[in-house]
Amino acid sequence: MSKRFSPLLGVATFFCFSAWLAQAIQAADFSVASRDDVLVLTSKIQATQFLTHATFGPTQAEVDQLALEMRQQGTIAAATAWIDRQMNEALTPISLHEPLMESMIVGDFPLWTMHTRTGLGTTENPYIYTPNGNQPELRYTMSRTRYRQHAWWHLAIAGQDQLRQKTAWALAQIIAVGRSVATFDDAANEGTITGSVLKPRYFGITNFYDIFVQNAFGKYRDIVGKVTYHGIMGDWLTYRGNLRAQGLLEPDENYAREVMQLFTVGLDLLTDDGVQQFNGGTLIPTYDNDDIRQYAKVFTGLGYGSGTYAPTNTALNPYSPFTGAVSTDPNGTVKFRVPMRMAPSQHDRTTKVLLGHTITNALGNNATHNEISANKEIDDALDGLVNHQSCPPFIANRLIQRMVKSNPSRAYIGRVVAAFKGSGPAERGDLKKVVKAILLDPEAWQPIRVQYQRAPVNKFIVTTMGTEDSRLQEPVLNYTRFTRFFKGNGLYEKAVNASFTTPVVLANQFRLDTRDVEFDQNPYEPPSVFNFYLANHQPPALNGFVASSRIPSNLLVAPEFEIQNALTANRTANFFRSRISAANISQTFQTLNVTTPTSSTRVGTGTIFTIANESTRCRVLYDFTSERDLSDSAGEVTALLERLDMYLCGGTLSSQMKATLDLAVRDQITLALADGSVSTAEALDIAKGVILSIVSCPSFLVTE
Repeated sequence: MSKRFSPLLGVATFFCFSAWLAQAIQAADFSVASRDDVLVLTSKIQATQFLTHATFGPTQAEVDQLALEMRQQGTIAAATAWIDRQMNEALTPISLHEPLMESMIVGDFPLWTMHTRTGLGTTENPYIYTPNGNQPELRYTMSRTRYRQHAWWHLAIAGQDQLRQKTAWALAQIIAVGRSVATFDDAANEGTITGSVLKPRYFGITNFYDIFVQNAFGKYRDIVGKVTYHGIMGDWLTYRGNLRAQGLLEPDENYAREVMQLFTVGLDLLTDDGVQQFNGGTLIPTYDNDDIRQYAKVFTGLGYGSGTYAPTNTALNPYSPFTGAVSTDPNGTVKFRVPMRMAPSQHDRTTKVLLGHTITNALGNNATHNEISANKEIDDALDGLVNHQSCPPFIANRLIQRMVKSNPSRAYIGRVVAAFKGSGPAERGDLKKVVKAILLDPEAWQPIRVQYQRAPVNKFIVTTMGTEDSRLQEPVLNYTRFTRFFKGNGLYEKAVNASFTTPVVLANQFRLDTRDVEFDQNPYEPPSVFNFYLANHQPPALNGFVASSRIPSNLLVAPEFEIQNALTANRTANFFRSRISAANISQTFQTLNVTTPTSSTRVGTGTIFTIANESTRCRVLYDFTSERDLSDSAGEVTALLERLDMYLCGGTLSSQMKATLDLAVRDQITLALADGSVSTAEALDIAKGVILSIVSCPSFLVTE
């Protein structure tokens, strides 16, 4: 790649924050010949802006198609129709992560067969028996837990249900669970439950994530119920096995605190437009320590699922659909793929006062609960939280932050809250209406303004509204946007005779691995229940910045800047540099190394023998053809920059940045022409330099 572009990379990255702080920027201008050109450019900008909010990154074909529909039907009508198609399961089927993860593992099963133990009537199970006390241990050569990463990346990049996947990603950051609990990566099978297929425990966290995928357009109350009864959440927030108070032993308060603070009502009492309420100059809290203790009593008695699994039986509780005997011990065999179940004798028997409403043991004060009465108390408690006045504005603000902008106005929050509340209890928390309200709200469109200038020359001018109307994109989203636009093709390949000279393509899948080193962000791995960054994070540079009166707290926040620093910016830039500059954009992620077992590792009478050396990798191939073809002539430089500005930056590439790139590209072309002509290789090199500079600049990283 040309060294001429190297200085641009550093400048672009480290000016990201200062550009974000600018109140108003003349972003770009486009050459136009007629009014029709203006209509086309306007619709493409609106389509790019909308699809950047609603997907993991728009492709050119998606932008062009939606832009055409916007010109034919009207902007809002076309965007509404797009949302309706995405929410219609018949038109856009749900893509779940757990089944995909399982299919990937099953497909790789032969590659795991490094050593097959025969003599047991089957050769289908790949294992090496090694001494572990008196118990043999099952060992695989390859990591299984990475398959959850493979499934997530593939669906984010290649999934057709983009709006569902993007909404699930937003919800998963509000109700955040990480993989740090030891048993979450356990390869041992879950204990037997009648009617449930045995699967390893490491499937559990993917099963949990699919709650958000499955219910992305359902009711928010159902999501809160399902996560409450999931064993992953039970272990993550330490209330699984929570026993009623006995003597000096008090119930664990962890989930009681976080289900209020982070999942439903937040810390402070809010109005419908997200404004914090005060009493005598002091913020009014939504709950206090006594409320936490009262809720902790509610979440007692839950343990790993047991009995007969009957998904259609909702007599007990829709989130804990079991029948049959119930153990009195909620600390049973680990099971993460079926809902937790209530051990009635361990559920608190006393009256609870929960944020102003009272729950009384239906069987009588201090009487031993049965499963139905104990579950009903949990239901009543969760109903109270979702019906609380602060829940709609709290969740609306969080979803807007994750999908559109960091600092929604009071009016924007209020309109989304109205959608959340609906016309009554039956409609409360309908995420179909909430997501549609977020994406179609006027404030989601207003940050980008367009103007047609006729004198002194015809020009299409794009301006942005500035700090309050923007959002720094998450590193994960920057990569998915880049990959989806440049027609990334994920090839999962197998070596032949230990060589990738002529590999076998096993699948067209994005089997990508962890990116936490470069991005400080990785699916399934938020460092805490507070997600990758705090929702109210304020970088030091924002101290003293005066926000307008339309912002609820009069203070601006920039959550993603908590993980955007000099180190991560440099690592991310180098990551994109390596992907863009590589000859064939190759990424190698997994290799299976043969270790022939010795006689000391053999257990049992069967014969162990060695199978051939195997290795696999995922390659992501990018298509820079369009950019290359516009990089071999000075007369096409404007078209090259306008193309990348439109589809990657939504028309917001600053005039200064565009002028700098224009000069650099023309210089490069001039240098190449000194040798006679611009070769295909030289044109590709120039195109790569431009692409790298743009994906590292504020206009790409900060979305409007």
